[in-house]
Amino acid sequence: MGRKWRQQWTAADSNATAVSVGVGPKVLAACPGGAAPLPIMLYWQTPDPVGIWRQLGVDNATAAFSFCEEAPCFILGAEPEDANSAQVRLNNETKALLLLRFYNQGVPIQFSFQDYATRKGFEFPGKGILAVGEQPGVRFSIQWDEINQAGDAGLYSPEKVNSEYSDGNCGALPPVFQRLRTSFNSIAPGR
Repeated sequence: MGRKWRQQWTAADSNATAVSVGVGPKVLAACPGGAAPLPIMLYWQTPDPVGIWRQLGVDNATAAFSFCEEAPCFILGAEPEDANSAQVRLNNETKALLLLRFYNQGVPIQFSFQDYATRKGFEFPGKGILAVGEQPGVRFSIQWDEINQAGDAGLYSPEKVNSEYSDGNCGALPPVFQRLRTSFNSIAPGR
């Protein structure tokens, strides 16, 4: 069925907060209500990355080596000079996902993950950019509280989210969150 997740967004210029919980590619509860964006990290760690990448149109018959921001990288689905094809770029030494680009209904979607740090022997990104179509990319930062530990089970409970949050106490969220809700609520691995 998938892994449980929780994401919480806080606008940098206000105290407005959005919260959602779900399992795999499905949102189970969200505040504000309605369609919530899926977790940006959904594509960062999938159970079957190569299978998902192929579903997203990455041609695994095309591969190359190059440099991605001064680090050697492996490119799957495109040649180094090709910035438009569906593709995956991995750090050649750590295998960390640097970039994933694919198309949804003809619209390019690109995730880039940056500022990797090692925690408990694994590489984790600290920030990234999600670009959808021709709109400016959404910059995000990631705070890792726990790794492979669920913490309080209530954090992932749709009932708890619905009882603690309502549209009235989420606050007015910035336009960038609305844009994420619109463009990133129905595309997910395995759909």
